[in-house]
Amino acid sequence: MIPSKRTEQASAAVVRPSEKELWKKLTEAKELIKRAKWLPAAPPKLRADFEELETLFDIETALPEDQSAILLTALEEIAAADYVGSRPPMRSYERATHNQEMFAFHWKSAHFKCEMYFKFCFSGADKGRRAWVFSIHPHREDQDAD
Repeated sequence: MIPSKRTEQASAAVVRPSEKELWKKLTEAKELIKRAKWLPAAPPKLRADFEELETLFDIETALPEDQSAILLTALEEIAAADYVGSRPPMRSYERATHNQEMFAFHWKSAHFKCEMYFKFCFSGADKGRRAWVFSIHPHREDQDAD
């Protein structure tokens, strides 16, 4: 049998997220965070991440505006090629985001001057659409599946 372009395209479509899909996810996350339509997926864990950033980088993280600014700074630096999640993306087991696909990124941050890790997902539709943030912290060697 001679493979057709249709067979090749179907095989290529299985591997996701694609670079195009990742760019869309990053863009959507930026837009939702700018509009204050984001929440922590696991509040105690994200609070600990923000406290770590405050200690390490001497930045304010107490107010929602501070946190949004940090998230937006990270998203401005992240590229689709920085994706380190599984293919297809793993699904969340947190109560608030159960079964939503998670998108994890590891990149060399010019702003924080170290390698960083950021993971988020989405839920809802239309006006109820939200970004959920799991993690934002310096990269840890043992955690690309964090």
